[in-house]
Amino acid sequence: KIYRKTIEDILSEDDGCDHARLAVSTLLLALLMQRMQDVEGTRSVFRNFFRVAVIENRTQDCACSAKVLQAYALFEMKQGHSLKSLALVRRAVQMD
Repeated sequence: KIYRKTIEDILSEDDGCDHARLAVSTLLLALLMQRMQDVEGTRSVFRNFFRVAVIENRTQDCACSAKVLQAYALFEMKQGHSLKSLALVRRAVQMD
């Protein structure tokens, strides 16, 4: 709940999204969800970050987004989705 609240607070700020802070909160929440063995919840956390930080804001690629994408790739590799993981890593390299 704490991490979700932090993410909501960051998203509601008037000056726009702070990708570095949002990325850190996203990574912490994703780690927590993984430890709780909530696979779909973890995917949802990663997808929400990219929906907000990349797709909706149409920002240029940044290192913060690349780091989150790398973590997402590692997660998918651990789930046995090597092709999806490879695609995510390639995208992360393009971003960084």
